[in-house]
Amino acid sequence: MGYGDPELVDIPGAGPTRLAGPGQRIGARFLDTLILGVVFLILAGVRLYKMKVTHTITDVNGNRVTSIDAGLYGRNLLLSLGISFFYDALLIGFLGGTLGMRMLGLRVVRTSGGGAPGFGPAAIRSLLLLVVGPILCGVGYLIIGLSFLWDGAKHRQGWHDKAAHVYVVRDR
Repeated sequence: MGYGDPELVDIPGAGPTRLAGPGQRIGARFLDTLILGVVFLILAGVRLYKMKVTHTITDVNGNRVTSIDAGLYGRNLLLSLGISFFYDALLIGFLGGTLGMRMLGLRVVRTSGGGAPGFGPAAIRSLLLLVVGPILCGVGYLIIGLSFLWDGAKHRQGWHDKAAHVYVVRDR
C-alpha cells in the first residue's frame, strides 16, 4: 500500500500492482461457470446416451418397472468436482488464471515475487473454494468465494487466496 491508491498492492519483487475489482472477479467466475457448464452438458449428454437400465422387476400389479444405477449421481458429482478442481488448479497454477480470468484481464500471482503461483498453492485455493465451499448446499461456496469483499487487510483476498498466499490482480 502506501501509494495513495487503495487499488494498488506492493508485491515484493514485482512492485506496485493493481488489484482486481469485485465486479471483475465475480464476472470471471461467472464466465468460468458458463465454460464448465458447457463441458458438463456435453458430458451429461454422453452419459445419458450410454446409460443402460440396470434392473427390471415386475411390481404387484404386473407392471414392469426399470431402474437406473443409483450410483450414477454420485459418480457425476465426483466427476464434476474433479473437473472443476483441475480446471482451476492447473490453469491458475501454470498460466496464472482461468479462461474467465484471462478474458477479463485478471491473473493470480504469488504474494511474494508476483509470478504464477504453481500447482501447490493453486490446488489449495481450488480445494477450499470448489471442494470445501459446496458444503451446506452451496452457502460455503458463496461465503468463501465472496470473502474477498470483506477483507480487513484491504488486499481483496478471499479466504482461499489467503490460504494459498496469492493476490488476484489486473493484467492490463
